[in-house]
Amino acid sequence: MRRILSLLIFMVIFSFSGCQSAKTLEKGLSLYNNKNYTEAAVFLAEACDAGSVLGCKKLASIYKNGKGVSQNLNTAAKYLKIACKNGSTDSCKEYSKLVKLGYK
Repeated sequence: MRRILSLLIFMVIFSFSGCQSAKTLEKGLSLYNNKNYTEAAVFLAEACDAGSVLGCKKLASIYKNGKGVSQNLNTAAKYLKIACKNGSTDSCKEYSKLVKLGYK
């Protein structure tokens, strides 16, 4: 009985956290699309940390292009690497280009 209750509690918590990360990504993308890059970076970083490939890619773009933040190609490479490790082949290509230029 305790195992079942523990499993149910875990499932509820996991579902809620998934919902929260989806809302975080949605908020970050909305801010990004409205060109509010500084605030978008905060939400996209949280989404990336929660495993969102799209969040990582958009965050890398913000840092790569210096939109709303100081341009930082090492930070862009960091987020592209995360997206790459999570299955984004285009992020792998972009990451590889930055590594060849000396960023990591």
